[in-house]
Amino acid sequence: MVIDKPISDFTVLKFNMKLILKYAAILVLFIICTCAHAQKYKAEKEVRIKAKELPASILDQADQIINDAKKVKYYFESDSGRTSYEIKLKKDHILYSIEFNKNGMLEDIERLVCFMALPDNVIQNVADHLAKYANYQIRKSQKQYSDPSASLQQIFYSAHANESRFTIRYELIISVLQNNSWQGYEMLFDEQGKFLEQREIVGRADDHILY
Repeated sequence: MVIDKPISDFTVLKFNMKLILKYAAILVLFIICTCAHAQKYKAEKEVRIKAKELPASILDQADQIINDAKKVKYYFESDSGRTSYEIKLKKDHILYSIEFNKNGMLEDIERLVCFMALPDNVIQNVADHLAKYANYQIRKSQKQYSDPSASLQQIFYSAHANESRFTIRYELIISVLQNNSWQGYEMLFDEQGKFLEQREIVGRADDHILY
């Protein structure tokens, strides 16, 4: 006659720990995969406003630049729950956009540029990143300047001189061919043209091309 041996508490605990570790590993893998495939979206809406509707701190910062520019326009923006203000202007035939957060703090200045006029290494690195798509079109290119420790005037006149004194990024609006249809993306690259992040454009990509 065979008599079953009683299972010790240690054996049960060991079995349970293996089971816990197994499912914990599966959960971690699931979270990693989910995060890796998470997609950011650009659902930006712009409403043109009058200068008097801007926070006073923005006008104080930008007064000198505005007085020396042409085609100055003011906007209130909302994007996925985030709100901000933007001033668009033209100086010496160059188009700029100056963005502030909802509290009137400067975020960045963007200068409209021609993609093919960028440094060769930037063009090559961007092209290498986009090579995974069947086809693509670069619809808009902006050189982005930022530095939380610098003033608006310091950053703007550095951008106007096309200098690289501050943090430089390139923001591109790109249409890519995926599954036989075109999809718009806003892609951000560093000063060397290395990919940083992207957001899928919700709505028509053309809405984000015009100045």
